[in-house]
Amino acid sequence: MIAVFQGSSPIVQVVVTAPPDSEWLKLIVSLGVGIVVGVILGVVSALFLEPMKVKKLRKIQADEARELIYDELGAIFTALNLTLRMGDEACAVFLKRMPTQRYDYYFKDRREVFYAIPDYHGVWALHAQLGLNREPETIAKYGAKHAVGEMLSAFEFAMAEGEVDKELIEMAQKKHLAKADEQGGRLMDHIRKGPKT
Repeated sequence: MIAVFQGSSPIVQVVVTAPPDSEWLKLIVSLGVGIVVGVILGVVSALFLEPMKVKKLRKIQADEARELIYDELGAIFTALNLTLRMGDEACAVFLKRMPTQRYDYYFKDRREVFYAIPDYHGVWALHAQLGLNREPETIAKYGAKHAVGEMLSAFEFAMAEGEVDKELIEMAQKKHLAKADEQGGRLMDHIRKGPKT
């Protein structure tokens, strides 16, 4: 099939030739095969690859959450040990300000990530025990120092039974003790220098 188009000037002519019928058939078949393959790949991706990506991302987020929560647990464990020696009043102050922001964030706002933490149940049980000992009724009945002692016992039991990762808590404890020593050293240096005259 030959089509001739002629513009307003008799000099310009465009000739368009249609491919033979077998070429049209090849184009239609290859287009159809491309569409079918694209749909199959889309379905395979949606059914298999997307869930795998979500699972991998959730594992990465859970590892990060676990590290942050254990760092917070190490800080709490360190503070409990130090505060217990200071008496009931210091214990009461600490119990009001005890840091649980990281745990609270993941447990309340990112629960799907929290449940992806391998030892989430032990972390949850330890935090539940800490929460019970922070209750105002408990503190009023037994005293803040007793509550701090009970929290330390909860930590020791959870670590001894393997409910929580003892090594991670101890590593975080060492980190926080070193940080406290460094800050204490800077404070002492500042005090020794005295006021500027």
